[in-house]
Amino acid sequence: MTLEQQDKKSLSDVRMAKAREFLKDARANLSEGRHGTAVNRSYYAALSAARSILILEGVNPELIARPRTLSLIAVNWPENRAVRCSNFSDMIE
Repeated sequence: MTLEQQDKKSLSDVRMAKAREFLKDARANLSEGRHGTAVNRSYYAALSAARSILILEGVNPELIARPRTLSLIAVNWPENRAVRCSNFSDMIE
């Protein structure tokens, strides 16, 4: 699947919105003392944010199933390459 830049941006925005939602849930669970659930929601927030970035980098979204996301990150960002975001925390806050 090949996506146009605008389609990549739209799909990435959906994934980042999901990351924000998971992060909001994580914070609520943490404040209510549900630590295990907070960790779970934090994991999914990070996973959704990573998928968002992979889509912008041109990785086929059909390949970004949960078990493969970490390996796709490793392939797309070797040790000598950093993800360039002006302020990544602003993307999910």
